[in-house]
Amino acid sequence: LHALVDNLLEMARLQSGEVSLRKDWQSVEEVVGAAIRSARPALGDRLKTLDGWESDGVGGTMGNIWGVIWHHTGNAAETAQSISQGRPDLAGPLAQIHIAPDGIVTIVAVGPCNHAGAGSWPGLPTDGANAYTIGIECAWPRNTALTEETASQERWPDAQIISMRDVGAALTKHLGVPVSHNISHREWARFGPAGQRQFKWDPGNLDM
Repeated sequence: LHALVDNLLEMARLQSGEVSLRKDWQSVEEVVGAAIRSARPALGDRLKTLDGWESDGVGGTMGNIWGVIWHHTGNAAETAQSISQGRPDLAGPLAQIHIAPDGIVTIVAVGPCNHAGAGSWPGLPTDGANAYTIGIECAWPRNTALTEETASQERWPDAQIISMRDVGAALTKHLGVPVSHNISHREWARFGPAGQRQFKWDPGNLDM
């Protein structure tokens, strides 16, 4: 009953003009910073930042942020630094956030990052998700020989899963989007309206 009354009061405030809705685009700086700050009580000392994160990105600016794309790195040894630096075939940063096996969460960058690649999903431009999504790279698995078919042989570390939950909840709440706006790289790459655009299976052994 209290919740119902509160909701009715909020509706009355909206209708009376006492509350103004924010309609401007959100920058990833605002979203990542505010969302992670909202998770700070849960994350505590697990939250870190990488030097230069305030200005890092691959260039360009973020648009209206739709949600989050979740990845695994393919190697549990990948660090926030390696995500920032990128690979020989792909310039970094490769994601805005890195989550280590021990649950440490590191903000890597605030600008667009090279994390999505080719793909499609309702509400996102085909092959163009980098400017509209926050990329999260989770360092997994230890066994780099795992495939999509054998991924169940390695479970995710408890500390890492807990941090993934806390970060995902904070970002989703701050964005004001449904949980369905958290998608896997696998879904983006293979199962959107445009069909398979590239073969990705991350994050493995994890049901989004």
